[in-house]
Formats: sequence, structure tokens, C-alpha cells
Amino acid sequence: MDLNLFRIKTFLPPLFAEQLTPPQAVRRAVEEKPTAVGGARGGRWHIGNVQPLDDNGLYFALGRTSRATVQLLDPATGDFLDAERETAPYTHVVLDVPTEVCAIARKANLAPNPLALGHHLASVLNASSIAQRYGAEFEVAPLSDPAEFVRILRSAHAIRRFTVTFTRSNPFDANEDWHKPMQKLADATNGKGGSTTVKGDALNETPLEDLTRSVASTGDDARALLHLEADQPPVVRSLRSDTATITERDVETAAERRSVLEKLRAKYRDIRGRPG
Repeated sequence: MDLNLFRIKTFLPPLFAEQLTPPQAVRRAVEEKPTAVGGARGGRWHIGNVQPLDDNGLYFALGRTSRATVQLLDPATGDFLDAERETAPYTHVVLDVPTEVCAIARKANLAPNPLALGHHLASVLNASSIAQRYGAEFEVAPLSDPAEFVRILRSAHAIRRFTVTFTRSNPFDANEDWHKPMQKLADATNGKGGSTTVKGDALNETPLEDLTRSVASTGDDARALLHLEADQPPVVRSLRSDTATITERDVETAAERRSVLEKLRAKYRDIRGRPG
């Protein structure tokens, strides 16, 4: 079973910043088991089956309830008939609370595009009483695996242009020198995000690698215009093309869920370029 990694970003108004930390807000919102009504396909999205895995890890189910017509056989008459039933497909989610990083198992009959599950999780969290009471806003962004993008930066003949996107301040583990100042700019201007581009004949890849790992771990993006070889025309490569995933045989038992949690934490450390 493949699980995609996502970063939950929790934005709290300054009035409540000292009363509630982002990880506390996420935990309380999940434990509330909220429901969000509506969506393109109708029905209701819901969080349920919340279980602690350790002091900082949670398991929960994310699913959608809706009415569907099913074809049945009436044993009394021997005739086929159509009947309306409520269905509730769901998938598995494992959350590391301190980092606000979660792994969501892919499930085609719930969302053909697995990355859309992050959007639905955000809508449910934003329907919680925590969001209403504190004015909290939750965003859920897919994390990228920076390994291939970093390899390209290191091996390229020349990097001509490098662009990163950023959002408001939230993830604690962002690059201090370049990434956090950009986030603070978004805060100061009451903006939701933006992008920064640097250009040159041959950019130094070392700081760009650190910035790449930072934006990969926060759900932001990076793009580079570069010459792979000296005699080749420039090409564009994007970080977002490689989503971060982990694999587990199943996520039904407590042991399997704890295994997902440990793999999630290890993958996050790998994305940030930090040893176990």
C-alpha cells in the first residue's frame, strides 16, 4: 500500500498564537472528529477512528459518506431490484503531531487523484470547532521528494535561474536564512504566499540544495532553468514532479500503523537531509 506525505499548515491569528500552538490545534481538531458538508461529488467528508500510536503520533480514518444506488437480488421474489444505500468508503491517515506531517493511503474509489485527499482533509479540519473558535485556518500540501531534483542541481553544467514558492509562516523547520524571511514577508503584507527568483550565469548549487529541501518539507515548490550539459539548450526541472511516498503492506493493525509512523518520520528526516 502506497501512502503520500502531506504537510498540514496551521495559521492562527496573533490574538491566539500564545494560547494554542499549531500542533496543538491540529491534534484537537482531529480528536474532535469533525465533518465537512458538500464538495463536488456531494456527501460529507469525515474524520473518525482516532487512535493514539505514541505520545506524538495519531492514526485516524478519513472518509466520505454519500447515497448510492446498488443492484440487489430480492430473495423473497427472486427478482433483481435497485436500492439506495448510504456508502462510506474511507482511507487511513497517520499523523506525526509535532511536525504536522501526515501520510494518507491511496484509495481510488475515494479519490482517483490521491493528492486530492489532502484537499479533503483540509476541508474537514477547517470545519472543526477549533477552526471556528480560534479563527484557525488549515492548509494541507503534498510534500515532494527532493532526491532527484537535488541530483540534477548537483550534476548540471550550469544553473541559470532558480525559483521557489512560499506561503505564510507555519512550519517550524524551514530554512532560517532565506525561506523564513520570505514567509515573514507574506505575514507582514497580509499575503498568502508568493515566489522568489534568482538569476545568474552559473548559480551556486549548495545554498539552492538547502532551500530545495526546506520548500520540499513545507509543501512548497522549486523550479530551475539549467544546462544539463555545456552543449545542450537549457531545460526546466520542477521539484513538485516527485511526490514523497512511503509503502506499508497494510495499515489495519496497530503494529502496521506504528510502522507507518516510523517510516513517515524517517522519510521526513531524509527530505530535510538530516541523519536518523
